[in-house]
Amino acid sequence: MVSRIGIGTGEFNINDERLSSELGVWSIPSLCVISHGRVYHFDNQDFTEMNIKEFVRKSIPMKRFIKIVKSIFFLFEKFFEFLARNI
Repeated sequence: MVSRIGIGTGEFNINDERLSSELGVWSIPSLCVISHGRVYHFDNQDFTEMNIKEFVRKSIPMKRFIKIVKSIFFLFEKFFEFLARNI
């Protein structure tokens, strides 16, 4: 049995029309969470740490919640590095 639990980050070229369409990403920067085959979009343009943490927390189904504090902090670090490079 394969277990697909975890958190990862990724960047992709928005000019990849197939992937952009599949994820519903049309502008940059964008943040989305993919959970159980569903894409959740961060619609708030206020990219503060508190707003992003709340978005990620709400996007993870509670029945699958595991202690991932270290992983989430790593995710935030990488996302804020991405924002710093692209804004």
